[in-house]
Amino acid sequence: MYYLIEPNNKITSQQGTLNVKGQAEIFADTASDIPQPRTNWTAGSIAYVIATGTFYMLNSSGAWINQDDFTELEFPSETED
Repeated sequence: MYYLIEPNNKITSQQGTLNVKGQAEIFADTASDIPQPRTNWTAGSIAYVIATGTFYMLNSSGAWINQDDFTELEFPSETED
């Protein structure tokens, strides 16, 4: 589970929708709970993993980068049925 503080400081759950472009701040239980970036999130958005204390920042290419070891967060591949 994760919660998101939108750029306009409105708090939204996973079902929420952003309508403004800007930096997002995400609090996730685990790294696997961090969502794939939305198109209206800008570089510098932050995801904080509560279980480990790890921070990820969104780069200008749209990838979450671990700020401890500078590795990219990998997302599971989506398969077609």
